[in-house]
Amino acid sequence: MNIYGVNVQKRVVMATMGLHNYIKISNFSDADFVYNLTQVTQTQLAVADREHMAQIRDNIADMLW
Repeated sequence: MNIYGVNVQKRVVMATMGLHNYIKISNFSDADFVYNLTQVTQTQLAVADREHMAQIRDNIADMLW
């Protein structure tokens, strides 16, 4: 029951990939991000990332079924 056709969906994916690459290449400095990153250990980041990605995966699976 998609509102948008496959061609539009492909364009949205390509646009978000382009935006992601532009932000990555631009290397904008974000003081808040740097500050927060220094306050959290790598282990905490790994656990938080794993839990966050598991939640995203579960949400996608729920939407598909």
